[in-house]
Amino acid sequence: MSDSPIYVTPRDVEKERKIALALSKLTGQTFKRYEKETAPLDLWSEDFEGNITGKYEFKARKYTSTSFRTLYVSERKYKALMDTVERLNIPAYFIAQYLDWVRWVKVTDMEIVEWRMTGRTDRPEACNDIEKMALVTVRCMEDILRVDDGELIQTRGESRYVQTRS
Repeated sequence: MSDSPIYVTPRDVEKERKIALALSKLTGQTFKRYEKETAPLDLWSEDFEGNITGKYEFKARKYTSTSFRTLYVSERKYKALMDTVERLNIPAYFIAQYLDWVRWVKVTDMEIVEWRMTGRTDRPEACNDIEKMALVTVRCMEDILRVDDGELIQTRGESRYVQTRS
């Protein structure tokens, strides 16, 4: 894993804290945000005894969940998620917050269409992150929270919630 800093804005931090709180309420687990900018993933969850129950990569998008067929996840993040499953034997999820829904998928259930070199080029030069990325189908992800005007709404009846424990 790389120790190079990852581009993080105060808005990113706030979105991650907000999703952690919403997921804690939804699952009964405690979700926490990694504070270090070089952390391989964004969040982890614990049970009431402090045992790690899952690790998570989070992306926030400025469009609806039906706008595009795929979503990018970096190879570095994908490997960190897979490492969680293979070495720690706990679930790992890729989470995306859209304008309409928050969706997630276990890394082992991700449908990867292709790998390609791509990334952001609109950031300050030192923070551009062109790297190898997986294109993951959005259809493999499950709706877990509805988004209404930026607020995360718990709607167990509308979403097909999946337990964090395997």
